[in-house]
Amino acid sequence: MKQPYEKNGIIVDPVTVRNGDNLKITYDGLLAQAGAAHVYLHIGEGENFFNVQDVKMEKIGPNKFEATVHVQPTGETVNFCFKDCANNWDNNYGRNYVLATPYQQH
Repeated sequence: MKQPYEKNGIIVDPVTVRNGDNLKITYDGLLAQAGAAHVYLHIGEGENFFNVQDVKMEKIGPNKFEATVHVQPTGETVNFCFKDCANNWDNNYGRNYVLATPYQQH
């Protein structure tokens, strides 16, 4: 399946999230390119971010970060965005980044 946010510097695996998946997100987007020392993944269910998690991403290269999170979505989408230590956000211009979920159990 096509990467929906590759042009924003985001690679997700898997692209469609099922309940119980480990979701790997690699980020070299806006904040990373601006030289952020630390990037945090802010992820939750639906546009209101239910069951929110804030995860410090691991720096895996120059201007590149990665995090793996366990997700258990019960709704139609998993939404996420990124922030740095200075509280700058990369939230896709206020739309956040959204992954579909078939709302099914493994």
